[in-house]
Amino acid sequence: MGRLWKIEIMDEAVDAVERIADLTGREPLQVVTDALRTYEWILEEQSKGKKIVVMGGSPAEEVELADLI
Repeated sequence: MGRLWKIEIMDEAVDAVERIADLTGREPLQVVTDALRTYEWILEEQSKGKKIVVMGGSPAEEVELADLI
């Protein structure tokens, strides 16, 4: 398994994780792990000078994620 960390999380974040867990059918710990992996991927891509873009139904609906680094 992994190391045990004792952390305090704001109620709003706990609520969000629980909502995502309900939507995805995953356990809260899996949701947090997925989120951290996604965050890591975003940082890796942005550190290479790449942009992360959300695609809508048309080019006018594209939204670029702000740089996190």
